[in-house]
Amino acid sequence: MTQTLLLPPRDRLALSSPLVISGAKDRAVRRAAASGDLVTLGHGVHVAADAWREADDDERFRLRIAAARRVSRSEPVLSHAAAAFIWDLPWIGPWPAQVPATDPTRAFTRSAQLVRWHAAPLAVGDVVRCEGVLVTDPHRTSIDLALTLPFPEAVAIIDGCLNRGLSTRADLSARLDGRKSARRAMSARRALAFGDPGAASAGESLSRVAIAESGLCAPELQRAFHDHRGLIGYVDFWWAEAGVVGEFDGVKKYLRSVYRGGRSMEQVLLDEKRRSDRLLAAPGVRRLVRWGWKEARDPALLRAVLASVGVTGRR
Repeated sequence: MTQTLLLPPRDRLALSSPLVISGAKDRAVRRAAASGDLVTLGHGVHVAADAWREADDDERFRLRIAAARRVSRSEPVLSHAAAAFIWDLPWIGPWPAQVPATDPTRAFTRSAQLVRWHAAPLAVGDVVRCEGVLVTDPHRTSIDLALTLPFPEAVAIIDGCLNRGLSTRADLSARLDGRKSARRAMSARRALAFGDPGAASAGESLSRVAIAESGLCAPELQRAFHDHRGLIGYVDFWWAEAGVVGEFDGVKKYLRSVYRGGRSMEQVLLDEKRRSDRLLAAPGVRRLVRWGWKEARDPALLRAVLASVGVTGRR
């Protein structure tokens, strides 16, 4: 039995490039695929080669999901990374080449050309229908991934689920209680305990893990700063004793138009400079430090960056 829920604010399955569907006798499509004009995603499902080359990792995974639904004999229940994609949960690294789905009728987990079928039971309430798509709900999705991903990536999923209000710690804990016999249940419990709704991106979650592993003081997340002109903004990390503002600086807000809100890259950089100047003028702020993916992935590097501005170890 499934429930019906609305998708997150934007439809994660909206396609910017149509799929090309071919039948067994469609020789023209097969010739186009053989010549390289089409990229074959699955049996009888293709996409224009130009569109595939221009697509980023998100768009390619979106196309794989659509193709997987097309080639499956019965309607699949999208799960794991595919469900994370639909719920817009933070994901670290590239999306998988195969689309995960869970099938309780299967005896073994196996991989096909386009789909990785997970053999696992699905309880009542684990599956919802979002805009016509069957998918594991955010609680089940988060626990599935916490049980399979490395700790930093699992934390990012838990943080994102809590931050977006898709679940609560109590709900996630209850779902995990039902999986006590699962491998890596203790690691998942640790990720759940470490989860924080204040982390608003995968980079912030990864940074939180690196900060903890490097033995530094835990920062306050999403601290609001004001001046005489009003709200300056919410900072990613704040160490009050050191007077240090920390910001994870991913490249998406500069390079991808969806994150720039219609602004040019030059305007984004100018706005960031003005915001930084206002923050440094705020009472109690002595330093502002930024870092990227390289430092967030390496606790030793991030520790060196933060130690250089006066952030010390845990007491």
